[in-house]
Formats: sequence, structure tokens, C-alpha cells
Amino acid sequence: MNNKSIIVNNKILYSVDQGYYIPSDPGILRDYFSYAANIEEQDVKTWLLNNREINFCFDYTGNTSFRTFLNTIYHKLGITTKARYFLEGKEYARLYVLIDGMLIAVDNKRLKVGAFINKNGLSETIQTFLVYEVSAGDVWEREDGIRYYMNSNEQGHNEPHLHVDYRHERRGTFSIITGEMLAGNLYKKTQRSVKKRILNNQGYLVDFWNMHTNGLTVDLNHYFGITGISKEGSNWD
Repeated sequence: MNNKSIIVNNKILYSVDQGYYIPSDPGILRDYFSYAANIEEQDVKTWLLNNREINFCFDYTGNTSFRTFLNTIYHKLGITTKARYFLEGKEYARLYVLIDGMLIAVDNKRLKVGAFINKNGLSETIQTFLVYEVSAGDVWEREDGIRYYMNSNEQGHNEPHLHVDYRHERRGTFSIITGEMLAGNLYKKTQRSVKKRILNNQGYLVDFWNMHTNGLTVDLNHYFGITGISKEGSNWD
């Protein structure tokens, strides 16, 4: 069969409840990328900045599947063979193609690339995305229709907080430190319930924040008064 070619622009996206974004920090996927690209953890951010958008020419025939296409992207990213199926099997990455402003997931890797390109009227370029789900996850099991969760990308947010979703109808963002709602439209009764649960579980929540997000790290011992800041041996006034 005659070979054809198309220019691929692939971007790495992170997915959170609010949508997608191009990451500037690996966040909770630092360990995974370190393993996948066989690099040291301190080098992962540089790797990500260099690979979050790549361009290459992809050659294909009528028999070329999206399995081959995806493996080519992994190869261009420097992700090792042993890690490709580990990542995919764990559903850390999902392949999407942008068609007429819509993100289309390519979950059937046996699909032929040529047939997909012809059906969607592509000729010279194809825009693809490797999308990684990076929500830090639910903090607790849902209770009374209330979901408590954190996002992994909290860089630049100085106050530890969690997000609350009430029956997909109302939402709120709550300070872990005070239990007060920082933003949102939850009913007063729900706010009181959420605040009580936060204040009763502050240690756990701050620990969860430190472990699962890239926001400001909170010193638990200092916050709860176990350790203080001493001026002894310093030149502070």
C-alpha cells in the first residue's frame, strides 16, 4: 500500500473538574512521568515543559491503527515501552483528537488512522491530545449527596481548601483552616454541615492537601501548635 503522511501536533493536557489545561508543573503525576520517561524526579518538570507540545510527521498506510499512532507519540515523548501500557492500563492517559472544535476520544485503538483522517476531512495536519486526569480525588465517600474533593493543581493558592459539590446542583470552596466557605452558592444548612466536618477532620485534610496537591505546603506540627518558630540563635529583632 502507498504510504501517506500527516503532520501531528500533540499536546499534553491535564483534566480537572473545571476543564482542561496545559500543565507547567507535573503535580501528582511526577512519580508516573519519572517512571515512564526513565528520568529522575527533579528532571520531570523540565521534561514536561519540553514535551507538553510536540510536532512530528506521521507516516501511515491503510492498515495503520491508532495503536501504532499512540505508540509513536509515546516514542516521541521518550516514554519507555514498559511504561506505555502501564500508564494506559491505569487510565492515566487518554487520546483525543480535535475535530471541528470538538474533542473526540479515540478509545478503540484498532481503528484505522487513514479511515479516521478521510472520514473527518483531515489532510495536512491532525491535532491530538494526551489527556491525564489529575484531580487529587475525593476526600471522603459521598454523604447526604455531598461530594468533598481536591484538585491536584492548586499552585499559587495560599489557603488550603477543598471543593464541595451538592447533588451536582450547588458548589462551594471551603477553607480547611477556618471551615468557612470562600466561594460558592451552597445553602446555609449545607455550609454548616460542611464546616463542622472540616473542623472535626482538620489534621487529615491538611495532610491530604500536602500529599495530593501542589499548593502551599502546610506544616502540620506548627499549625496545631506542636512546634513553634524560635528566635534563639537568629538575628531577628
